[in-house]
Amino acid sequence: MKGGGTGGGGGAGCVAGAEEAGIALVGVHSEYPRYTEERALDGSKHKPNVGYRLGRRKALFEKRKRISDYALVMGMFGIIIMVIENELSSAGVYTKVSD
Repeated sequence: MKGGGTGGGGGAGCVAGAEEAGIALVGVHSEYPRYTEERALDGSKHKPNVGYRLGRRKALFEKRKRISDYALVMGMFGIIIMVIENELSSAGVYTKVSD
Protein backbone atom coordinates (compact mmCIF):
# COMPACT_ATOMS: atom_id res chain seq x y z
CA MET A 1 0.00 0.00 0.00
CA LYS A 2 1.64 3.17 -1.17
CA GLY A 3 0.68 6.73 -0.22
CA GLY A 4 -1.25 5.81 2.90
CA GLY A 5 -0.62 9.14 4.59
CA THR A 6 -0.67 7.66 8.08
CA GLY A 7 2.41 5.53 7.65
CA GLY A 8 5.95 6.28 8.78
CA GLY A 9 8.56 8.18 6.84
CA GLY A 10 7.33 11.62 7.83
CA GLY A 11 10.20 12.44 10.17
CA ALA A 12 10.33 16.05 9.04
CA GLY A 13 6.65 16.46 9.85
CA CYS A 14 7.24 15.27 13.40
CA VAL A 15 10.01 17.78 13.94
CA ALA A 16 7.88 20.60 12.54
CA GLY A 17 5.03 19.51 14.80
CA ALA A 18 7.32 19.61 17.80
CA GLU A 19 8.48 23.09 16.89
CA GLU A 20 4.89 24.29 16.47
CA ALA A 21 3.94 22.82 19.85
CA GLY A 22 6.59 25.00 21.46
CA ILE A 23 4.92 28.22 20.28
CA ALA A 24 2.96 29.88 23.07
CA LEU A 25 -0.77 30.11 22.45
CA VAL A 26 -1.08 33.10 24.77
CA GLY A 27 1.07 36.21 24.53
CA VAL A 28 4.04 36.09 26.86
CA HIS A 29 4.05 39.85 27.33
CA SER A 30 0.35 40.36 27.97
CA GLU A 31 -1.00 43.58 29.45
CA TYR A 32 -2.25 41.73 32.56
CA PRO A 33 0.50 40.49 34.88
CA ARG A 34 0.37 37.02 36.30
CA TYR A 35 -0.58 36.43 39.93
CA THR A 36 2.99 35.62 40.93
CA GLU A 37 4.24 38.86 39.40
CA GLU A 38 1.58 40.84 41.28
CA ARG A 39 2.67 39.24 44.52
CA ALA A 40 6.29 40.09 43.83
CA LEU A 41 5.34 43.73 43.29
CA ASP A 42 3.66 43.88 46.71
CA GLY A 43 6.95 43.18 48.43
CA SER A 44 5.44 40.43 50.56
CA LYS A 45 7.46 37.25 50.74
CA HIS A 46 4.80 34.97 52.22
CA LYS A 47 2.52 32.66 50.28
CA PRO A 48 -1.20 32.99 51.10
CA ASN A 49 -2.30 29.98 53.08
CA VAL A 50 -5.30 27.78 52.39
CA GLY A 51 -7.49 29.50 54.99
CA TYR A 52 -6.99 32.89 53.40
CA ARG A 53 -7.76 31.55 49.95
CA LEU A 54 -10.87 29.73 51.18
CA GLY A 55 -12.11 32.87 52.90
CA ARG A 56 -11.54 34.92 49.76
CA ARG A 57 -13.28 32.28 47.67
CA LYS A 58 -16.27 32.28 50.02
CA ALA A 59 -16.51 36.08 49.87
CA LEU A 60 -16.38 36.04 46.07
CA PHE A 61 -19.06 33.32 45.99
CA GLU A 62 -21.34 35.38 48.25
CA LYS A 63 -20.84 38.44 46.05
CA ARG A 64 -21.65 36.44 42.91
CA LYS A 65 -24.71 34.95 44.59
CA ARG A 66 -25.97 38.42 45.58
CA ILE A 67 -25.51 39.72 42.04
CA SER A 68 -27.39 36.70 40.67
CA ASP A 69 -30.23 37.36 43.11
CA TYR A 70 -30.46 40.97 41.93
CA ALA A 71 -30.52 39.84 38.30
CA LEU A 72 -33.30 37.35 39.07
CA VAL A 73 -35.42 39.98 40.86
CA MET A 74 -34.96 42.50 38.06
CA GLY A 75 -35.82 39.87 35.44
CA MET A 76 -39.01 38.87 37.29
CA PHE A 77 -39.95 42.54 37.67
CA GLY A 78 -39.52 43.06 33.91
CA ILE A 79 -41.67 40.04 33.08
CA ILE A 80 -44.44 41.21 35.44
CA ILE A 81 -44.38 44.71 33.91
CA MET A 82 -44.58 43.23 30.39
CA VAL A 83 -47.57 41.05 31.36
CA ILE A 84 -49.38 44.04 32.95
CA GLU A 85 -48.67 46.18 29.90
CA ASN A 86 -49.95 43.46 27.58
CA GLU A 87 -53.14 42.97 29.61
CA LEU A 88 -53.85 46.71 29.74
CA SER A 89 -53.28 46.99 26.01
CA SER A 90 -55.54 44.02 25.18
CA ALA A 91 -58.28 45.33 27.52
CA GLY A 92 -58.28 48.59 25.60
CA VAL A 93 -57.23 50.78 28.54
CA TYR A 94 -54.68 52.40 26.24
CA THR A 95 -53.37 51.89 22.73
CA LYS A 96 -49.81 51.41 21.59
CA VAL A 97 -50.32 53.38 18.37
CA SER A 98 -48.51 56.70 18.28
CA ASP A 99 -50.29 59.60 16.59
